[in-house]
Amino acid sequence: MGSIVAIKSRSEAVKVLNENNDLVNQNNVRQTVQNALCKLNDVEGRIETIENKGFFKRLIGGVTGSNQKEMVAAMRDITAAQNTTIQLVLSLSIMHSQNQKALEDILDELDKSKGTYIRITDHIEFLYSQVENVRESNKKTSSVLTNTKNFLKKTFVGIGIVVGILLIIGLFIYNKNF
Repeated sequence: MGSIVAIKSRSEAVKVLNENNDLVNQNNVRQTVQNALCKLNDVEGRIETIENKGFFKRLIGGVTGSNQKEMVAAMRDITAAQNTTIQLVLSLSIMHSQNQKALEDILDELDKSKGTYIRITDHIEFLYSQVENVRESNKKTSSVLTNTKNFLKKTFVGIGIVVGILLIIGLFIYNKNF
C-alpha cells in the first residue's frame, strides 16, 4: 500500500462511488465488493500469465523487451486497481456506516476473498482493517450519542421534578396567603 487513500467525507465517498459506477451495484453491497475484487483479480491473472511463460517466450521477450513492457503495464494497472478498490470499499463503508448489516456484508466478502485471491491477501487484510475501523468508530459514536441522550433525559426529568416541586410550593404559599 504505497500511497494512502483517504476518504474524508460522505461527499467524497459519493464522488468515488459515482466515478466507479460500472462496479457499483446500488442494491447489493456484497456484489459491489466482489466486482472491485474481480477487477484486481483480472490484473493478477495477467501477471501470472507473464510469469508462467515458457522458456523460449521468456527468452524472446527478454531480448525484445516485451516482457518488461508487459510487466510494467501490469504493475501500473494493479496499482490503479488497488487504489480503486480501496477507495470503493472505504466509500461503501462510509456511505453505509450507520447500517451494521451492510458493514458486516462488506467484512464477510473481504474475509471470504482472503482465500480466493492469494496474491492480494495483504491488500484485502488492509481493507478489512479499514472497514473494521469504520464500524468501530460508528459504534463508539452511537454509544456516545446514546449516553448523551440518556444524560439529557435524566437532566430534563430532574429539572421537571424540581420545577414541579417549586410549583407545588408556590401554590401552597399562594393559597396560604389568600
